[in-house]
Amino acid sequence: MTPSTLTQTLLGSLLDSPAIVEVASQAGGSVISVLREHFTFTAAEITKAYQDGCGYAFVAISVGLDAPDSLLKTLRYPKITREFAAQIETHYWQPFVQTNEAVQKQADFRKLTIQSLKRFAKKTVHLFEIKTLTEEDLSALVSHRQRLAITDIVLEQMQSVETVDEQLAAFLRFDGLLGDSVLFFFRELIRQEQRLKDTQNALQQEHICLELQHLQEAIADLKALQ
Repeated sequence: MTPSTLTQTLLGSLLDSPAIVEVASQAGGSVISVLREHFTFTAAEITKAYQDGCGYAFVAISVGLDAPDSLLKTLRYPKITREFAAQIETHYWQPFVQTNEAVQKQADFRKLTIQSLKRFAKKTVHLFEIKTLTEEDLSALVSHRQRLAITDIVLEQMQSVETVDEQLAAFLRFDGLLGDSVLFFFRELIRQEQRLKDTQNALQQEHICLELQHLQEAIADLKALQ
């Protein structure tokens, strides 16, 4: 995956409303004009959100492993981190261990995994840096709907910072855990910004992006005519 593809995958995950790709392509330059006017995030801001998203992902996974059943241990973390961490043990860790004999023989693997993730959480500033946002990158907000796992590229970046244990990498790849975690926290960070809401509203007003409710109504009307 190229850096541009990563950027477009990140941006393509942001909007709640489904984009109408055909309309967006026909609108051409007007789409870019709307995006440039309202989606005023800089490359540095997207980079920081990505790096912070990685940090939150590392922490949440480590919390889920360190305190799967301990409320006291997790109380100092934000609610969103606690909620995400709550699924790690059951949905990822246990199924992964059950299918990995090498890990089953490594008694301290959980402890080592927690320690590694905590270290990486402190080094996210060394991960991928977005140099610039191109028009192609911006258009991914309304046209990029290809679901790509970004786990491997995040792992590659981690490897450039510190050696990633083979079994740790296997765990983070399990069911797309790392990539899904990073995208989740990246989205949550950007969605706190009014600029994203303004962008979506502007796209809806230009009929480039439909509100989910309106799309559902349109589908219902279409079915009624069949």
